[in-house]
Amino acid sequence: RYEFVVMNFQVNAFDDYNNLDQPLLILLGDKDLNVDINETKESLTKLFRHRSNAQITIIADATHSLLKAKTFNQQSPGLRFWLKLMWAGESALAPALLPVLNDWIHQLKTI
Repeated sequence: RYEFVVMNFQVNAFDDYNNLDQPLLILLGDKDLNVDINETKESLTKLFRHRSNAQITIIADATHSLLKAKTFNQQSPGLRFWLKLMWAGESALAPALLPVLNDWIHQLKTI
């Protein structure tokens, strides 16, 4: 984890968003241990306030990776984590994730 932080502590992903014109679905897990989702949502809302191509959604009971927080909320996953994830398959996803994705894709079809 230390190496990741050292490599990425100055990275600002917001700069990359300015050049994106395609529809964006930005998902934040409400149990994210890696970023402050309230600060992130506030910053993204300001960034996209004059653009209609972004939807920002907070997924309930979800980790940074949008997995079930109760089972998978760890910052440094080890072998046990990966075994649980492989065993769980799609059921490892936060329950609210797939309905949000489905709705967003359906909305794209109507554009």
